[in-house]
Amino acid sequence: MKSKKQSIKRQLPSGVSLQEIIKDTLFVELGSLVTKKLAIKSNLKISYHIGYDLSEQISLKPDSILVSGPENYISKIKNIELEPIVFEDCKGRFCKKGCC
Repeated sequence: MKSKKQSIKRQLPSGVSLQEIIKDTLFVELGSLVTKKLAIKSNLKISYHIGYDLSEQISLKPDSILVSGPENYISKIKNIELEPIVFEDCKGRFCKKGCC
């Protein structure tokens, strides 16, 4: 039994410890798996050249994604924020990052 306990301990990730083994029983607290739809939040910083502006609202496609995982992690996530993108002095429809 002692060799099996050592074998199990070596397989556990750091921060997880094996407290006790009861013959033929291994209790593992996994939590419940959930799926949640999260909105994607853009992080755009756009400055326009004089005389230029948006003709319609910016939309993201997809505007949301499904994430799955342990409930205690997923419940804390409110949205997915994209990395910042900066567009400066934009004049055209397909403005490149940093210039147009």
